[in-house]
Amino acid sequence: MSKIKIIDGIEYRFCKKCNEYKLLETEFYKSNKKTGVSYSCKKCTKEKIYAWRKENIERQRANQRRSAAKYRENNREKVNEWLKEYRKTEKYKE
Repeated sequence: MSKIKIIDGIEYRFCKKCNEYKLLETEFYKSNKKTGVSYSCKKCTKEKIYAWRKENIERQRANQRRSAAKYRENNREKVNEWLKEYRKTEKYKE
């Protein structure tokens, strides 16, 4: 079975998870794979990610904290400017 079909000039790719052909342009994420797109469609990829997050909630939280700390470290001026503006708002003063 071919992974890619062309019907009326439109490319379709076979999703290995849901066993369906879906539009290549809109239903698959770009990747560094040999074909340039992921093996599973966006819907199946999202389901896999949500399942992993649910099973590994502590690792997910640790990853988020680490990522946020790295962002704050690399963008200190931007974050400080945002905080300065935020502290002027009514939401902060409540």
